[in-house]
Amino acid sequence: MKEEEFRAKRFILEDDNGEPRGGFCIDSNGLPSLVLFDNRGEIRGGLALGNDGNPALQLLDKQSNLRGGLSLRENGSPVVELYDENGEMRAILGLTENGSPALQFYDAKGNVTGTIAEEE
Repeated sequence: MKEEEFRAKRFILEDDNGEPRGGFCIDSNGLPSLVLFDNRGEIRGGLALGNDGNPALQLLDKQSNLRGGLSLRENGSPVVELYDENGEMRAILGLTENGSPALQFYDAKGNVTGTIAEEE
């Protein structure tokens, strides 16, 4: 007999050696999350829903520092964020309120150092 559904709060994907390589779970806020592990068992990426219900993709380096992200803002517009090795946001690409593209640069202290935007 074929089962129509399988229910669980967490799934762990293992490699041939029994090491975790991925997981799908419900986080402490009750939201779904997909996590990817490297061959050392460190988290290297994830896809999750935020509290606002919008999806977010996170990319981490070998030291588990956030290095990149792709998400949707509350208004539904996409945004790409780039982080340095210390986890500081250094650039963001998104859309302005009127839908025009904009790229903003930051120094290591989080100060805006430049902006490229389509003239409205």
